[in-house]
Amino acid sequence: MTLSVVKDGRGVSKETRLFKVALAGFPAAVFELTHKHALTYGILAAGIAILSGLLVGLIFQFMGKPD
Repeated sequence: MTLSVVKDGRGVSKETRLFKVALAGFPAAVFELTHKHALTYGILAAGIAILSGLLVGLIFQFMGKPD
């Protein structure tokens, strides 16, 4: 990463350092699940997609009915 300090349109200082970027929390858990347990991830993803579709279908079904 490079940090540049600009004053009055001119570059005053420039510094370069390396830093480590790592996943943490939920994104790290999903990454691990996809790479180490692909079948489980696929089943969960399909199940979530099916349940989401059913839920949205029910919401629109009840919203469209006049009482």
